[in-house]
Amino acid sequence: MEGMSWNDVIGHEWAVEMLKSGMENGRVGHAYLITGPDHIGKTTLARTFAMALNCEEADEGKRPCGACRSCRLIAADRHPDIRLVAPEVSGRGKLTLKIDTIRQLQQNLNLSAYEAKVKVAILRRFDAATQGAANAFLKTLEEPPKNVILVLTANDADTLLPTISSRCRTVNLRPLPTELIQQSLAIRRQVKEEDAHLLAHLADGRLGWAVQASQDAAILDERRTHLDTLYD
Repeated sequence: MEGMSWNDVIGHEWAVEMLKSGMENGRVGHAYLITGPDHIGKTTLARTFAMALNCEEADEGKRPCGACRSCRLIAADRHPDIRLVAPEVSGRGKLTLKIDTIRQLQQNLNLSAYEAKVKVAILRRFDAATQGAANAFLKTLEEPPKNVILVLTANDADTLLPTISSRCRTVNLRPLPTELIQQSLAIRRQVKEEDAHLLAHLADGRLGWAVQASQDAAILDERRTHLDTLYD
């Protein structure tokens, strides 16, 4: 992910402008909730926001630069002050964000930053949090540590406790147009035109899914085999 910038947040320009405007005008919130279907770009937006907040580029208009030490570490999920927390997959395939994970994060957030301008915690799929985990995290939302920004992602804000969502600035990402996904695959990922066209139509507005599928030949091969069986 080296070289990431706001330009890599495809199709959500309005969300980018909102976050950039907040930074430029000194109105960055202490907590954000980014919602939308799986693989639509929620984590990419959150990670790029964290990069912009901590970029070392002198020109504010060029942040995140994607090239400085801070940007490269965040893009690789290796920055000591930018925590990416994800739910665990249980034996039955269910996603669960446990209270122990939240407590460990809270301990980390209360420590001084090693090198970041702003500590950022990205909590993926917070809708998978247990009731205990959600209630424990509520205390952090109500009294956030100094110089810490919290970014939650979820498929739908309505699946969260109202006391959680009401304390966050909500950014609702919408499915992308098929044409935009096809263009992104063909131009940015050099996917063959035929495959880009097919994946864009199968993606249901989810660029992240289309990108993953373009890198896994088995997905299209399986679909072709299935169609051959149907029409055999």
